[in-house]
Amino acid sequence: AFDSRLHVSYYPISEKNTFKKLKADAFEMLDWHNKKANYIDERRIERPNDVSGYVFVIDGPAASPMQFYLTDSTHHFLRAALYFNTQINSDSLAPVYKFVEEDIFKMLETFEWKRGNGLIGG
Repeated sequence: AFDSRLHVSYYPISEKNTFKKLKADAFEMLDWHNKKANYIDERRIERPNDVSGYVFVIDGPAASPMQFYLTDSTHHFLRAALYFNTQINSDSLAPVYKFVEEDIFKMLETFEWKRGNGLIGG
């Protein structure tokens, strides 16, 4: 078992949870991990059907080696962070992380918002 978790939060964009606020919150959470990171690779996500966002690959002894958010900037905002339930040792986690990273990138490549009142598909 990999003993890892992908913590996912979904927010409908509203007057209370504006796109600007939700995006700022995502970068604030990233900044919290930046204290321990050696480097953060920010990759822009731009997909068809109103799916955009960023994925952050975090190098170093940060608690979360990968985070991302996806949005259509008007209705949906999804934020996620990967955590391993073990002490961070990048050398021993590297093969497992690579496997999980591939799955997450596949999810990001195939993600789409579900039509109607539904949340997500992919």
